[in-house]
Amino acid sequence: MRRVLFFVLSFLFVPLFSQAASFDPVAEWKTLHGDHFDVHFHSGDEALAQRALLIAEDVHASLAPLFRWSPDTPTQIVLSDSTDAANGYASPVPYNRIVLFVTTPQRVIDHGDWLQNLITHEYVHILHLDKAIHAPLLLRRVLGRHILSFPNLLQPRWGIEGLATYLETSEAEGHGRGQSSEYDMLMRLEVAGGIKPLTQVNQRVSTWPGGTTPYLYGVEFYKYIARTYGKEAVMAWIDEYSDNLVPYRLNSNSKRVFGKDLHTFFAEFERDLQTRYGQRLASIERSGEVEGERLTHLGYATGFPRVGLDGTLYFVASDARQRPYLARLEAGGAGVRKLVELNPVSGIDLHEQAGLLVSQLELCDNVNSYFDLYHVDPASGEMTRLTHCGRYRTPAWSPEGGRIVAVKSDHGESALVLLNAAGTELETLWQGQEGEVVLDLDWSPDGEHILAAVWRRNGGWNLEEFSLAQRSWQLLTAESALELNPQYTSDARAILYSADYDGIYNLRRLDLASGEITTLTNVKGGAFAPTRADGGPIFYVGQGPEGRDIYRLDLHLSEPIQPLLGPSVTLQEPAQVPGEVVAKPYTPWFGLKPRWWSPYAVVEGDSRLELGAMTSAYDPLLRHSYSVLLGYDTQKNLAVGSFDYFYNRWQTVMRFGWSRWHDYPFDNGLQRIRRSDTMLVALSRPWLSLQQRWALHGGLIQERDSDVWIAAGQRPLQGLTDRVVGLAVSYDTTYLPALGVSPQGRNLLLMAEYSGLLGGDFDGEAYTLDWREYFRLPRQPEQTLGVRVVAGHASDGAANYSLGGSDSATFSRVPASASLAPFVAAPFKQRRYALRGYPADLTSLRGNRLLMMSAEWRFPLKRLERGWMAPPMGVRQLWGALFLDAGDGWYDEGGQPSWKTGAGVELIIDSNIFYLLDFSLRLGYAHGFNQGGEEQIYLRLGSSF
Repeated sequence: MRRVLFFVLSFLFVPLFSQAASFDPVAEWKTLHGDHFDVHFHSGDEALAQRALLIAEDVHASLAPLFRWSPDTPTQIVLSDSTDAANGYASPVPYNRIVLFVTTPQRVIDHGDWLQNLITHEYVHILHLDKAIHAPLLLRRVLGRHILSFPNLLQPRWGIEGLATYLETSEAEGHGRGQSSEYDMLMRLEVAGGIKPLTQVNQRVSTWPGGTTPYLYGVEFYKYIARTYGKEAVMAWIDEYSDNLVPYRLNSNSKRVFGKDLHTFFAEFERDLQTRYGQRLASIERSGEVEGERLTHLGYATGFPRVGLDGTLYFVASDARQRPYLARLEAGGAGVRKLVELNPVSGIDLHEQAGLLVSQLELCDNVNSYFDLYHVDPASGEMTRLTHCGRYRTPAWSPEGGRIVAVKSDHGESALVLLNAAGTELETLWQGQEGEVVLDLDWSPDGEHILAAVWRRNGGWNLEEFSLAQRSWQLLTAESALELNPQYTSDARAILYSADYDGIYNLRRLDLASGEITTLTNVKGGAFAPTRADGGPIFYVGQGPEGRDIYRLDLHLSEPIQPLLGPSVTLQEPAQVPGEVVAKPYTPWFGLKPRWWSPYAVVEGDSRLELGAMTSAYDPLLRHSYSVLLGYDTQKNLAVGSFDYFYNRWQTVMRFGWSRWHDYPFDNGLQRIRRSDTMLVALSRPWLSLQQRWALHGGLIQERDSDVWIAAGQRPLQGLTDRVVGLAVSYDTTYLPALGVSPQGRNLLLMAEYSGLLGGDFDGEAYTLDWREYFRLPRQPEQTLGVRVVAGHASDGAANYSLGGSDSATFSRVPASASLAPFVAAPFKQRRYALRGYPADLTSLRGNRLLMMSAEWRFPLKRLERGWMAPPMGVRQLWGALFLDAGDGWYDEGGQPSWKTGAGVELIIDSNIFYLLDFSLRLGYAHGFNQGGEEQIYLRLGSSF
């Protein structure tokens, strides 16, 4: 019971900060202390930190009265320049903390001042989630910042993200996702393809639009409340939920505020969506729908088309069933050829002689993820990296193919830079000021201009042309609409681009001489990223109900249009405070103070009454984290406990752990109590990229088992101490697609251990190889063949290996981001491996030699994405596995392996509980075919390997 409770509480806390990137260990960190915020930042970002603090204080002054709530301690804001993926996140436990990635957006989206939008969204989370009244607030005063004292945290994500998206939106200033043409498009297509029911929206959604679903449905739901019941009803909904001592009471909350349960309320919301968006869809049909021929049926995030003079099309295929890849579609549609797998992409460009140019994310020094430039040979798919940690996005070839222009983003500022074809930076053409953003570059055919989508404070997004001779920008459009993805026509007389003049993203043509704009499409979804070669057809990205695909347009409307323009908005600067706040050196102590505790009790008849408590903490930069559990059996006067501490800096993770547990076997009454003491010191040094992760692990583990109580007449069992020094290498290329049921790639662990160097009851070496391969089946991207081989060789004095049962040794490999490194388990002392169809304690499957092989065919059965509100559980998908296991454990003194085989079937249920914790249940049947085998039916957590 104690371990189950600790497990559940730990996983309720971990997802709230597990997305955190590791922060630059080399940079000097400082802190600005304001009235309501502490801002932690890199040395060199003082001006950015000052501005962030001013914005945050302004946002607090605006939002705190609305929520009628103010946190009782300063919110910790971490400004990080560790990634080129613009984003942020917030958590209220164990204290209020916001992480902001200060880079500018890597695509054109509907925002005002980006930093202000980001801070607004994340601080809404803090005020919303931190708020508690009456009984939950009383509980917080007793247990501290325990997760159960945060009622607003314990609800589906759409309730959380929807509110932040609703309040980030300003209809008056024309920014925020709640009023954007993009979200309008996504919901319009949801209506066209079928609105997701509440039982699905409550869960984590992998089908399109994936992670956007809670934001999209959530903001529309809050807008519906405000439109139907008034804006004050939104806060009435929040106030009522903030009083929930019993979590997840969504239906009763809806009844108290609106007089109807949430299912009824959501059904009314669905009808409103169908009416409003149905009318818009019908209007598009009446006006004459114009779209191209759909060339691909991949969906999801497919995009970035570029067409050659011979009609060959290149694009990024991203169907969420495998890694994204650069694809080639021959003229005439002879089929899509996969060229090379990719990481997240910010842009590609094609030159007939120079080849393909790709900007994609890659890890830099383990802790940073930056866009770099790569050259790809169009014929062979061979990819060559041109830059390292360069931070270059949306690149474009010069007309002669000898130079590259790209946007460089650094410390929240954009610059236009020139590089040679080998990726060496030649000069900075233009340096943007704070907040200015440049994207979607194209080089004019005459080589004299650079075309771009540019965001400026006093004009929003517009198309601009940069003169290389004069080093200055010229405005081409000046509307409040969003214009993006511009491309010159081959004669340079016009520009093809996408814009939402009428609230729908359609393809447009701007005549540079006359300024006349022609609309080329009239689609229900959206049309983006046009590309054309020498007067041929236009290829573009079309948005449909299942995501994005590539289309070819041979016809277009010939009538020019007058764009539906609104006034340009001038954004206000945040109010200034007198004087400048002085920065101080960063210290971790604020975060390391314990701020919550949770009691537990374990009762077993009159033999055991164990009472205890647990807590955990981490500092804002995640350099230090720890968890503590202490308990005491009042019946037997036995203390138990555990302590785990992680230090995550200098690209090396150190872990120190100690635990003491007691085992109470109740076979024929309580005969004895066995104590298990464990101490662990471990180091992990990773070398990471987004597609390959290496790590070196070292560790010292001491385990001691001994009797601490025996019943009268029982003989004591011998106490055993094992002190192990271990060294291991792990290698991981696995990738789990959003719509996949199994990883794809390779996973390898090679481990050497020695017992006896520091004394103990064991003295010997052990060497273990654990190799796993996951093959995606041809033409079946959702099916996988998993193969695992485990080989072990231990000397006589070392602990033996054992096979049997359905539970296998597991090891959390180093993840794709070093952010999760504090949660990497030490791989050592793993000697028990599964052999399904045989009992776990079979003597004939033990020895100092081990060889085991397993093969599984894994296949999807049903993607459900449905759940219940009471209890708050859901099922994401069902998948199956047919397996064949073979192996043996034996002793090398005259022994030979005697293969034992087992086979069976498993049903895996990928589930979710509390709207936060994903887990898998594995229901299996296995049959062992050799001596000692048996028929087994089992239910386990987690997949088999």
